[in-house]
Amino acid sequence: MIVWLASYPHSGSRFLRTLLQQGFDLPVSSASEITYSEITQSKDLHVVETHDEPQDKAKAIYLIRDPRDVIASARRDTDTQDTGAIDYRDVILGNSPFGSWADHVKSWSPTYRANTLFLTCEELLEDLPAAIEKLAGFLGRESKPAKSVDQTTLEELGAELSSHAYLTPEIITLIEVLNAEQMAKFGYLPRTAHKRSNLIPVMQELSIRLKIAHMERALPSETTKADLTSTDMLARMKRAEAEAARARMSGAELAAELESLKSELDRAHRRLGQLHNVLAPRWKNIFSLKPLRFVMRMRGLVKSGHLKFDEHGIPVEAGHQDHDSQHATDETTKLPAAPDNIQRKTGQSASFYAGWTQEKPLGIAVFAYDRAQNLEAVLESLKLQDALSTVHVFIDGDQGRPAKRQIIDRTEEIARSYDIAGIHRQRGNFGFRKMMILSIKRMFEMYEHALFLEDDCFPTRHAAKGFSCELSAIEKDDGIFSVYGHHFGLEQNEESFPRFQGWGWATTRDKMMSIWPDLRDCYMMSEDDYLDFVNRALTPDVEARLRATPGRDPLNTITNFFAWDETVALLTAMRGMSHRPSRERLIYNFGMGHSSTHFGANPVFRAPPFNMITPDEIWDHF
Repeated sequence: MIVWLASYPHSGSRFLRTLLQQGFDLPVSSASEITYSEITQSKDLHVVETHDEPQDKAKAIYLIRDPRDVIASARRDTDTQDTGAIDYRDVILGNSPFGSWADHVKSWSPTYRANTLFLTCEELLEDLPAAIEKLAGFLGRESKPAKSVDQTTLEELGAELSSHAYLTPEIITLIEVLNAEQMAKFGYLPRTAHKRSNLIPVMQELSIRLKIAHMERALPSETTKADLTSTDMLARMKRAEAEAARARMSGAELAAELESLKSELDRAHRRLGQLHNVLAPRWKNIFSLKPLRFVMRMRGLVKSGHLKFDEHGIPVEAGHQDHDSQHATDETTKLPAAPDNIQRKTGQSASFYAGWTQEKPLGIAVFAYDRAQNLEAVLESLKLQDALSTVHVFIDGDQGRPAKRQIIDRTEEIARSYDIAGIHRQRGNFGFRKMMILSIKRMFEMYEHALFLEDDCFPTRHAAKGFSCELSAIEKDDGIFSVYGHHFGLEQNEESFPRFQGWGWATTRDKMMSIWPDLRDCYMMSEDDYLDFVNRALTPDVEARLRATPGRDPLNTITNFFAWDETVALLTAMRGMSHRPSRERLIYNFGMGHSSTHFGANPVFRAPPFNMITPDEIWDHF
């Protein structure tokens, strides 16, 4: 026979568990220690502790505690950085695995569930004999003599329940508003008068701090400590600014802020309605295709210029002739070979960079996904250059898909077979953009000079020396932001260009960290705030600098979605900074070919300005 010992986390179940063990000689098991079938088939009485919602109609003892004390206890665990603790802000908002306090209490309430004894934590602390008598009557068992109960242990546990972490009056008011109905049922009266308008800034601040806390916990353990300090300082500054602003805010200003929020909500509703009207005729066609194949085809067509985004962010024809398939090459199409002068230069052992001696270590970040073969070629090239000692491989998350996890496991296995400086693997749906932004900061915490490669960027034999040499040359030049190793067929008599290339590029710590806070803020903005920032930033001078981008023009994409490389191009253009190609080609992109998962065999990418090659051709250009 089973009796559930249920409670919301931080409600004092350890105190009650000890009382049942010592006062009634009843062992208490965790729901994870014994199977449900074992319990139901046994004739003995089993007390099983759980924090979940009810799963049957068996007898239950439910321990309830004032939610303000529950949140205070959760905050104490959060502040001590207990790695297994649930963030107290998640508990307040009901984002924990156990839901909100009010919903949990309601699910076990005797009003909806028979054979349930409700005990309050306050009863146990204030009148223990009466609580023991209630338990004895409910369980149908006599309690043991009081002298057999270890009073010292109970007093120590009671002292833990009586000690609280500090909660601000705003947080207490928020808890009381969110749980008002259930608190009133059990006599937990509000401590302050509620004014809902005062909760808007509290909710906003809580959501911002919670988002930052989640980003910190998602980082790999080896990078968390370094990022935590800067993020916490930022959060403290934002909170101080918010508190100062609230102190200055008059009643009229608060009313204006509320009206502004209502206007933003109305605009969002109208935009959703417009998107629904645009997308409704397309649902049938979209869902009749295999989703991955459809997405990859759309992505390729946008990059090749065959599609563009309309005012609603929907891909539409761009006026180019369509190809039957981006993954199949017409037999009559003759793909141009790499230019003779490039083959001749890379085939020679002599190089402009051959005699260069590095002045500073060059950190090399390689961003890997599900292309293990590509990563192996990149690392093998760096190994032949004796450059592995400063290589860090960053591996994207698996988006919760077991099949992709197996492929990424192979990618990690390849990385571990080389003697590199570090492997940083993201978990779940971490996100490529977030990985890029955080890893850039991580690299410049370790190195003054850094090179960034994707796993389809093949470095030539002098790449490590070449980028180190080029960075030393631009280090003191405030007008140059970065160096990239793919020339895009640009005129050789030009020394710098407005183009920022998001793969196969390098820069210095001082240059990158001057724009990194703005890059991070752009990533964390809402869509409306980001588009407003872009529209204000695109002055005629900045817009003219961005139009020179070969291949993909940021003006066609930056107003439709956040792309980290397009945003870097915008931020550097705003500062009047340019980008320089290396004096010799140091990078080949080998994202093409039937064995590639990236651009397929589309001949567009064989031609200038891309001049891409296939994985089978890379060693010809080493």
